[in-house]
Amino acid sequence: VQVQAPLLDPQTVDCSAVRRTEPTRSDGPPILEEAWLKVLSYFSPADLCHLSPVHAKLHALASDEDTWKSQCTLRWRGKQWMKAGELFRNGDYTGLKLSVAECKSLLRRRGVNGLPHITEKAELLHALHETNPHVAGARRKAATIPCKWKRSYAYAELDSKRSHITHDEVAHFRWRLVYHGRPSSMGL
Repeated sequence: VQVQAPLLDPQTVDCSAVRRTEPTRSDGPPILEEAWLKVLSYFSPADLCHLSPVHAKLHALASDEDTWKSQCTLRWRGKQWMKAGELFRNGDYTGLKLSVAECKSLLRRRGVNGLPHITEKAELLHALHETNPHVAGARRKAATIPCKWKRSYAYAELDSKRSHITHDEVAHFRWRLVYHGRPSSMGL
């Protein structure tokens, strides 16, 4: 914000005594967080990631859980095994705060049996850590993302680039045998 000084006649004022000062950096953008979050909701995931080095406040806002949850919902719409409101099942969520419901959902989708016997959150987190799948291309950097939905998005994107199918995925799909353009009446 610039403040205009009264007009001064440079011939009548001694300007040598005036010191120039460097502009100071503010504590953040002078807009409410809710407004910034609304603006950031229109950004692409790549744009959100590029905001991090711009300003500390923008870095925090660009890592907002709700912003990334909506990015995940948009990206995963219509995908198999990807339901709205659920974290990506093959992500490594070590070190993040997950609810008991999120832990159980991830473990169930990873095929872990015996969930009713696990009652303590620490046991759920341990089981979740033990079942962390290997995602090709995932490096330590993906595991250091502090936002669970942003990390979920990153792991899903890495997983989408793989070139092989897992045994669980083969078993999940419903197969139909077709001979010369006609479905088999004998089944598989």
